[in-house]
Amino acid sequence: MLAMKSVVPKTRRFAITLTCVLTFPSFLHHAAAQIPEGLAEALITHTWSFPLAKPPIYFHSDGNVIDGDNHLRFTWELDANAGAVHLVEYKWKAKYQDKAKVDLWFSKDLTRFTWYDSRTKASGVGSRADEAKEPEKAPLAFDPKTSPSTQLQALSTAWLDKLTGPLDNTPLPHAQLIQLQTDFQAHIGVAAPQQKPAYEAALQACVTFRNLMDAREKARTALTNAQANTSGEVGTVGKSGRSAPNARNDSKFVAAGATNAAISQWQQQQKSWRDAIQQVLVREKQAEVIANNPSENAVAHQ
Repeated sequence: MLAMKSVVPKTRRFAITLTCVLTFPSFLHHAAAQIPEGLAEALITHTWSFPLAKPPIYFHSDGNVIDGDNHLRFTWELDANAGAVHLVEYKWKAKYQDKAKVDLWFSKDLTRFTWYDSRTKASGVGSRADEAKEPEKAPLAFDPKTSPSTQLQALSTAWLDKLTGPLDNTPLPHAQLIQLQTDFQAHIGVAAPQQKPAYEAALQACVTFRNLMDAREKARTALTNAQANTSGEVGTVGKSGRSAPNARNDSKFVAAGATNAAISQWQQQQKSWRDAIQQVLVREKQAEVIANNPSENAVAHQ
């Protein structure tokens, strides 16, 4: 008797084949092992979308991949042998090392790709998120000659010693400070996002300078009032019946005490104010450094 040969209906064979392809989306790409022409340029001139990062996703020419929250999520590189783009996740790199990798295989028209996550074994499909974006530009950097830190440092060099010095009649730089505040406030409205924290820190530095000037004026007023009040006592102490020489001596003693107290109180504040100014200047300068190095800023948010 001849053995019966099992026959699988064509429709069932098609369903099995389709299931295999969907289950292993990288199968055809592995077999082809060929990178589509123009892929590297397309990566950095378009934005992309797939479930492992918030879109739009930007591939930068320096090898970083930035998500829609401006966080550094991956680094990327082309692998001609595998015909794929390899992504390495920063979040899991230290823990899983080589396993923290996602492979992407792109279609020939460079509008979509399949992906496979080595760590979670998940896979799926991604796509181009836009038709095209503007060519990648170098991040805006502060001009060292006109940056907020340069202007604030010039103000500090010219005035900090005078503002925290003896309580003389030195005129205060009110006009110059107002001009700086106006300039910094105007820049906040038009600055690139990464530059705004530096301008906000610069405004806070201006506030600290303003508070220092207010404190100096208050101390100067206290000293002037002490001197005026004790001077006025010279004409009245005679009514107590004391002799004029004794009254004058008493008045001088009181005047010296009030004056010394006002001066001593200001001296105790001088170092605190100098430290406060230096802190806001350093904070603003650090904000500029971060703005001029956006990749480092993105890593710091991880």
